[in-house]
Amino acid sequence: MKLWTALAELGIEEYAVHDDGVLGESVYPADLSAGTEFINHALTLVDGRGEAPVISGSGTTLVYVGETLPEGLWHPRRGEVQVALKDGWDELQKQFADLSRDIARLSIRQDLLMRSFSRTTNLDWFVSRVAKIVGNPCILVNTEHKILAVSRELRAEAPNRSENLTGDYISAEAIRELRRDRVFDRIAEAHHAVLMSNDRYEQTWAFSALVLGSNALGHLDVLARNRPFTPSDLELIDDASELLCVVVAYGGLGGSFAGTGSSVLADLVEGGFKDRESLEEQLALTVIPRRREGGTYLLFTLVAGDDALLPGFRAHVAGMISSAFGQAIWSYTRGCFVVLAALAPEDCAGPADYEGAERFLASNTAFFASIKKYGLHCAVAEPFCDLLDTPRRFKQCIALADSYVGKKDVPPTVYWWRSRYDVLAHAAESSEIEDALVDARVRAMAQYDRKHRTAYLRTAAASVRFPGAPTEAAASLNVHRNTYFYRTGKIYDLFNLDLKDGDDRLAIALAVQLAEAGLEL
Repeated sequence: MKLWTALAELGIEEYAVHDDGVLGESVYPADLSAGTEFINHALTLVDGRGEAPVISGSGTTLVYVGETLPEGLWHPRRGEVQVALKDGWDELQKQFADLSRDIARLSIRQDLLMRSFSRTTNLDWFVSRVAKIVGNPCILVNTEHKILAVSRELRAEAPNRSENLTGDYISAEAIRELRRDRVFDRIAEAHHAVLMSNDRYEQTWAFSALVLGSNALGHLDVLARNRPFTPSDLELIDDASELLCVVVAYGGLGGSFAGTGSSVLADLVEGGFKDRESLEEQLALTVIPRRREGGTYLLFTLVAGDDALLPGFRAHVAGMISSAFGQAIWSYTRGCFVVLAALAPEDCAGPADYEGAERFLASNTAFFASIKKYGLHCAVAEPFCDLLDTPRRFKQCIALADSYVGKKDVPPTVYWWRSRYDVLAHAAESSEIEDALVDARVRAMAQYDRKHRTAYLRTAAASVRFPGAPTEAAASLNVHRNTYFYRTGKIYDLFNLDLKDGDDRLAIALAVQLAEAGLEL
């Protein structure tokens, strides 16, 4: 049991210590620790009214100084805690006699907690076990207020929690209440579980932060529904938070403010938000600004291969993104980094402003230098204004990246609007749609050219690219106008393709674009 838990179990509210750090140290009553490895953590109680008592031996001594801490008392020495209890010395002795029982009970529950943790890393199961051991329902939340796990008791009530939850997130209204009550500030300041009462819902919650080193990963929230919290409960909740911290950190689930990627973006690209209101509520908690008139968004992916699994690599890429784009969030999903950046109207004039989007990205020279240095490949989707279109743009990025797999001399950055036919060609090769995309007459023309070493397909392509301009078309082929007219006439005779027919010209144009993108006709 931690010293601060022991003081709380004894009902002590006034105390003075040599160093606040000792409050987090484990202590045991002297009768339990004598002759054991815990002797240095032995806890004893003495009556210190009058002269300062002699403190000797190992462990910690609680020195009772009266019903209140008097002014001008000697400064606590190392291993000494001055305590006051308004109920008096006799009551404190009774409470101290029962402390061994409280410590034994806590030890049993801590052992159950560790046994449960060793069985699985499934968050939902473990949080439900925590709820059972603590005796009250729990919710595990990351730094972006995404609910990572809910105990069974609260999960069953999910349809009735719309006032507090939005989908898998704490609602913006509930977050505003928590901030108004300084809950997050108190968690950070206390370094252990804190109790907060919500008068609106007539609830009492215990909040315990998940902290790894100096990084906050979220918090474990426990509702005092089945029974009031005891000080031992709060220590047990902190123990559970430490164990959950390991799972959350290992799984990269802490959220963007923990440097492990944005949960909001991960859900957004997978279509996790069905309505605009809940989406905007959650994005308002990130660095992405609310929708501005004329504002545009850009989504792109970074494929890193096996390097993404190396320790610290994701954090390094996150630093690159943050340095290059002030208003951007990132996530790691489906084996690639996903970045959503907000563009001002002066950077990009809208979804059709491809050149503006390219200038915006190209202006981040340090970012693109890093991409090249670390062998990353960037696939950029079309600009867009409606964030609910994010899943479609993510599919563009995935399809674009897939279309270049196995190809040589791939540029570090590829754009959807420049490479859409590469995507179509890849899709045609890897599925049964090739015949639907390529007209059989155009394929027959390509095969005829290969067999007879003719150039009818090139001639047809020139006719499409230079409509109504035979001189320019002939020049592009380096042939005389008469040769060009002869070939166009033979195209109809040999392949039944009319270069004056709109549908036939479209069939030729599509097939030529796919061939140039790598599809073999």
